[in-house]
Parts: sequence; C-alpha cells; structure tokens
Amino acid sequence: MAEQIDADLRSLVGRLIEGRAERGKVDFKRDLALSTAAEKIEFCKDLSAIANTDDDRLDGHGFIVIGAEPGVLRGGVTAWESGKADNFSASLTDLVKGYVAPVPVFSFVGFDEPGIGKWGVIVIPPSSAQPHIIIKEYSGNPAKHEWFVRLNDTTERAGALDYARVIQRATHRATRPLETELQRLALRLERLEDSGLSSAQLLKALGTATRTLEHEPATSESQRVASLPMLIRQELATPTSRAEDMLAEGALQVRALMIEERPENPQMFPKDDAANLLKPIEYMEAQTRNFAEAIAAITRYDSSLRFSSAVAEAFDVIAEQPELAGQHWQHAEDLRLYPLVLSLFSLAVVSAARNDGTLLRKVLDREFRIERQERQVPLIWSLRAARGAREFFNGAMQQRYFEPIAQRLSTVVPSWCAPLIPGRDAERAFYQAEFALGLEHMRLTTMFHGPGMPLAGAYLYANRGEGAVMSMLTRRSPFLLHLFGEQVEDRLGRFDANVGQIISRESFGRGFSRKTLAAWSGAKDETTGAR
Repeated sequence: MAEQIDADLRSLVGRLIEGRAERGKVDFKRDLALSTAAEKIEFCKDLSAIANTDDDRLDGHGFIVIGAEPGVLRGGVTAWESGKADNFSASLTDLVKGYVAPVPVFSFVGFDEPGIGKWGVIVIPPSSAQPHIIIKEYSGNPAKHEWFVRLNDTTERAGALDYARVIQRATHRATRPLETELQRLALRLERLEDSGLSSAQLLKALGTATRTLEHEPATSESQRVASLPMLIRQELATPTSRAEDMLAEGALQVRALMIEERPENPQMFPKDDAANLLKPIEYMEAQTRNFAEAIAAITRYDSSLRFSSAVAEAFDVIAEQPELAGQHWQHAEDLRLYPLVLSLFSLAVVSAARNDGTLLRKVLDREFRIERQERQVPLIWSLRAARGAREFFNGAMQQRYFEPIAQRLSTVVPSWCAPLIPGRDAERAFYQAEFALGLEHMRLTTMFHGPGMPLAGAYLYANRGEGAVMSMLTRRSPFLLHLFGEQVEDRLGRFDANVGQIISRESFGRGFSRKTLAAWSGAKDETTGAR
C-alpha cells in the first residue's frame, strides 16, 4: 500500500511540475539548505504559511517540492543522504517544533530516480489548528508571534481578513455544542408542524425542558445529547413521530461520539500498542451499533419509504468532518468518520440484499460538510476521507491489509445486518454493497487519480468478492438500476478502464478488469426477463 501511495504522489507531483494540475498551495525549491538560523526560519515560514492557508484545490493539501522548478524536475538534491530520507523527515519535525506552534502536520517522501537523482515532497494536509505562529525570533524578521499565509506563489504576513477567518473558525468551535442543541430542537419542531398539537402544549414541553436544563448539574456532551429530545418526545410525541424522533436522537448521539474526547475515545494514541489502538475502534462500534441497526431495520421493513426523509435527515446530522481542537493524532479526524461509515454500510448492505437501492440513492444524494475548508462535497467523499486512518486500523488489527478499514467493516457490518435479511448471505451482500459504493465514488475528482476512479475495498481482494459482484451483474440487479439508472453501463465501463490503477499487482483482484460491463450487458434483466 505504501508503494502505491508513493507512486500516486509521484504521478500527482509530476502533473503539478508540468502545470497539468491546479497547483493551489505548492512551493518549488531547487534545494533545501538548513544550516543557518536564517535558512531554518525561512523554511518554517513557508511551511507554516501553507498550513495557514485554505484552498479547495487538491483536497486542501499543500506541497513543498524539493528539487524542482515550475516546468522541470531537476533532482540532484543534497539536503539528505541517500537511504536516509526517514532521518531527514525526523530532523524536519524537530526543526519545526523549535520555530512554530502549534506544529503543523506534515509528512516527507523522498525519491531517488535514475537520471534525476534525489528529490522529495513535503505534504501538508489541511489544518484545523490555525494559526501556526512563529515562536522564535530571528533579528526581528520575522518577529515573534507573527504568522504567515500563502498568497499565489509567495509567502505573506497574515492580514486582517486572515485574522477574521481564524477567529470565525475558533468561535464556531466554541459554539458548536450550542449549535448541536439548536439543531436538535429544529429537527423536533419540524416534526411538530403536522402533529396538530396546540401552542399551549408546545410551550409546556419547551418550558419543562428549559427548566430542567437550567437546574440540572453539569453533564457531558453525550449525556446532554439525549436529554432535551427525550423530554420533548415524552411530552408531545405522537405514535407517528416517535420513531422519527428516536432516529433523530440516535443520529445526534452518533454526532456527539464523533467529536467527543474521553478515555475510551481519545484523540492521541500510543505508538505500536495494538491493544490500546483497538479499544477506540471497538468503542465506536459499540456506540454506533444501535443507530446503524435502526437504519438497517428501516431499510428492511419500510417498503413504502415512509421514513426515508427521516433517514436522510439523520445522515445530515452525522455527515460532517469532525474538527477536533487541541493536540491530536494526525488522522484522528479521519478516524472519527468511522461511525458514519458504519452507518452508511449498514444501509447499503441491507439495500443490496433486498435488491432495492432507492433509499440508499436518496441518502447518497445528501452532501458532506468539510468544516475546516467550509465546503460541501458529495457524501461518498466521507468513505475516501476515512481511509486516512488506514495505518491506525492496520496497527490495531496487527495486519498489513490492502484496505484495512474495509477488512474491519467486512467482519462487523454483516453480523449486524444478518438478522434483518434471513435467508440471504450477509457477507455476499456486503461485497455487493461495497462495489456499488465504489461506483458511486467515481463521481468525485480525486487528488491523485483525477475523475472516474472507483473506490478500493475488500470486494477487490476477498476470495468471495468477485463472485458476489459478478452474480449481481449477471442478474442485472435492480439495486444498481435504482442507484445509477441509465448511467449504469457508463459507470461499469469506467470501472473496467480504471480499476487496474487501484489494484496492487500482488492482489487477488486482477480478474475484475474489463469484466463488469460485459457481465452486465450479457445478463438477463431480473425485472423484465429481457437481455
């Protein structure tokens, strides 16, 4: 997997150098000298400026390319010795710690290519800890406590608008618990519009809830998540609204799980400690299970789609990239997407087993909010973002899986869904669901591969994965027709054309290439019997 990531990064940086990709936060350096204080602080200025800058291009990532200029990769870098790129990376981290706080998250990848020599890339992911401030002065330039941003191709001191942007983001983080409470009230009040209840009844319930909250002792966010909706539901809920309110309440509890900080769900993790790495995964699974199984049950039994809007609204509540405050593991925010992924897969697995993708389509049409970048993207983006925690899952499971999160999902979600699909093979349905979500991913433009790339998963590597997918295709399952309509054949054609770029040469998934469209085109339609 690491080799594939390096190859993807090499391809992307090549396009950036040649000007064939939008550059965004990209800085080119012929070499990197760090022997003097002036050189060290200049590098820290550039690195922190990229981390302090928001840019939607390249998924918000920034790059410092060492050994290149716009239009040409020169190589020949002398900043690190051959075979010691890891030592150089560690030295960069130690250097930045002395000049910048909080320390920006970044990683270094070195290359040594025939005819070019050494060159490298520093990758800076989007930061939720802005501003990154200079903490060590060098002859007054820059001054201590200054901070910088990237403006076009230059590093500039932060201006008034930059301060306003950072303050606004910090204010939003501080008021997020209140926003969660207001969101909960809004969801409940929407339910009451058609309930026929009088204003007096509504005011009574709201007054009871408010008085209770004013006099209750301080509680954790997760405890408060349940309190207000429960009080209102007890006072006002009709049989029709009760199930919808419980679903909304469950979504809010999952949302609290995604942003909370507690010993069972920390933001910092010990290295190489498989037992402690596994605990937060198991905790999130246990806390998400009730909500995920509720979604699965509605998918199974609500054939009239009576609760489809409630399900879609529940996903709206949890469809947001958590923005964690303070010091945390580099990919902690990606790990916190795991409850959302569990819930989406529970819906998809039962949908695949029932050959009905109508509800799944409605949910996939919702948007996912990336708070730190203040933008909306298709919900399927969350599955790709969660893969940022792949090394955490591999460490917890003490394996080197190609797709570790998918591997974990394949052992958890089918067992949750199996009681709801008696007579159906839940594991088989999991691979079919994963394939469908892989096709949905092709609506995105990915940072490394561009448009039209399927999402990798266990279906590409598991022994039973290919058989499960081909069985669905040769039956022309209505599940895929509900999801993609007339675009099915286009999606399958692009899947066949591009899947080879995401399958490792050592994997068992090579048989997928150039097969899916042929299987679909030659199949009998389950709904009409025609070919």
